[in-house]
Parts: sequence; structure tokens; C-alpha cells
Amino acid sequence: MSLEFIIEKECPFKKKYESDLMFILDLMKKTHLTVHLPHVLPVEPVTAIRREPESESQSLQEIEAYLRENYHGENCSSCPANISGLDYGCYSRTAYPLSREFEKMIMNSLPPRGTFAGNLLDKAVKDFPLTAAGSLKEFRRKGFTECGKALKSEGQKSSLFSKGKIDSDFFLHLLLFSGDLLQVSHITAILLFMGIIPHSTAIEEFQDSSYVKKQIAESLKDNAFLPLRESPLIRAMCLSVITGNDLALLM
Repeated sequence: MSLEFIIEKECPFKKKYESDLMFILDLMKKTHLTVHLPHVLPVEPVTAIRREPESESQSLQEIEAYLRENYHGENCSSCPANISGLDYGCYSRTAYPLSREFEKMIMNSLPPRGTFAGNLLDKAVKDFPLTAAGSLKEFRRKGFTECGKALKSEGQKSSLFSKGKIDSDFFLHLLLFSGDLLQVSHITAILLFMGIIPHSTAIEEFQDSSYVKKQIAESLKDNAFLPLRESPLIRAMCLSVITGNDLALLM
């Protein structure tokens, strides 16, 4: 099983088939699988359609056959919301279970107290109580995380951490249990907490979208999170903010 996500950026393809979102999603999934798991979804030569389908009577299967043979990313390859570099690359996935390294990286990236980032994190803890505690416990029990319980930080960088109010459950709650559509502002705060936007960022800089996008772009260049299995998710969050488009989660 996988955590799937899509950057909600409009494009000609999505607009053309917006009346059938499940068709779009299914095509994105199959395109992703043929690259990463070809033994699961073998690609058979398509011979039924050699022209772009125009008739409304043509089935979605016929349309899909045409697209999979003839659509090779003339728009996707240059799209700033392309997570993977593949056709339909605004869709990607991260395999469960979420790794221990992912939770450990988050907890070891807490902003220090006294900084704007640290103060914002403290405020987030107060404003976003762990309402999904039961769901998170079940999430872990069912094996969706390598860790059977929440991780603590190795340091005490936050004024609230020492009171036991911040652990990796809090961040999973922010990321996975805050709704099916993560807004850009919400993701931006998470990236600040994770240090992808530097913890030294001042409030005036944080309110400057050009500064924020530049810092995120620099982090993408550094590829500091590349070894993580969850790197497609982190990259999707970064590109969501850079392009100004919300991120849809399909859990």
C-alpha cells in the first residue's frame, strides 16, 4: 500500500478530462506503475487507436489507450509541479510503512526556541491539539509506520518539547490527518518546522513568498532528504509551495 498525492495544478490534460477525475487518477497511477513496478502492470502494445479520440461514444479505455501510446509529456516534462519527471508527474506515491528515518529526521529538525520558527511551532501545538490521537494509534497498529509508537527528539530545542507535547505523532497529525487537501500555507509552516525553510528565517522573510520559494528551491538542489523513502512526498510538498498549488492526499 502507498500514500498517494497529487499537486493540484491545472493543466490542459486535467481540464480536458475534468468531468471524470477517476479516469485521470487511474491513468496517472498506471503511468507511475509501468515505470516503477513494470512486473505488476505490464505494458501491452496499443494498436486499436492511432488518432486522437474525438467521438463522445468512444470509451474511456479507448481514450486511455491513445493517451498511453501518444502522450509523452509535451506539457508534463516542463511542468514546475512535476514531482518525478514522468508523464503525469504531478502524481506520485510513497510506499508504506513510513520509515523510522523519516520520523527521526523530523524530530531532529525542530527549530530552536526564541526563533520565529520555534515560536510558530509552539503556537501550532496550542492551536492544533492532537484530535486524531486515536486514528494515529490505529494507523501505527496496522503497520503504516515502522515505529510502533511516536518518536521523541534527541534534544530539547522547543520550549514545549520538554513538557512532552511535541513528538512525531504531532507532525504526522499535521501532515496526514489535517484533511485530504493540504493548503499551501499549511505546508509552508511544516517545511519551516522541518528546516527545509531555514530556522533562522525572520517573520518578514516568511511573509515574502519569493524568499520562501528561493529557500525551498535551494533545499531541493541540496537533496538532503533524497535517501529517505519519503523523498517524493517531501519533494511534492516543496513543489506545492513553489507553484502555489495545494496538495491532495489519497490515503
